[in-house]
Amino acid sequence: LYDSSSNDISQDSFSIDDGTHHFIAMRVDRTSAGTLDLWADTGVLNSEPITVGDSSNSEDLHIGASGFGLSNWSGDADAFWAYNRALSDSELLDLYNAGRP
Repeated sequence: LYDSSSNDISQDSFSIDDGTHHFIAMRVDRTSAGTLDLWADTGVLNSEPITVGDSSNSEDLHIGASGFGLSNWSGDADAFWAYNRALSDSELLDLYNAGRP
């Protein structure tokens, strides 16, 4: 997972290339704290500070590929949701539990 400056914000200790289903979420909190959380399965894998401000833009949203041509996804992806607010930890955990195969 890369931010807008091509920085890898994922963690090397977590592998999704293990043949099992994983729940991955990205949560952007634009409150005064300003964080981008990468959620994997049951919790936050990595959290990065972000600059709080206007996020409107006309850029494409890339799912499974970066806009920089880096690390394109070659596996399967089956469901995508977008919310107009940052979900809580318990809401993300509920989504994870509801989607387990």
